[in-house]
Amino acid sequence: MAQSKQNLYPTEDQLTSNYAKALGHPARLKILKQLQSAGSICVQVIAQTHPISKEALSGHLKSLREAQLVEWVERFPFTFYSVNEINVKKAFDYLESFFSIFKMNE
Repeated sequence: MAQSKQNLYPTEDQLTSNYAKALGHPARLKILKQLQSAGSICVQVIAQTHPISKEALSGHLKSLREAQLVEWVERFPFTFYSVNEINVKKAFDYLESFFSIFKMNE
C-alpha cells in the first residue's frame, strides 16, 4: 500500500491543507454556520435543514470531527455537536496566513 507523502511538507502547510479540505464542501460550511448560530444541537436538528441523506451528513460530521472543528457529546440516544472555537480560530489563522501571500498592492 502506498504511503502518503503529506508528512514530507512543512507542518504549517499540512495543517492549512487539512483545514481547507475540511471546509471544502457546502454541507460542512452549512453545518458550521448552524452550530455557530444555534450552539450545541443534536444531529437530528442539523439534518432537518440539509437536503442530503443522514449517511452523507454523518460523513460530513466525521470530516469536521477529524479536523477537530467540532466537538461532540453523546447523551443517549442523541449526539450533540458544537463548534470547537479554538480550532476554528486556528483554521482561520492558518488560512489567512496562506492567503496573505497573495495580497496585491491595493
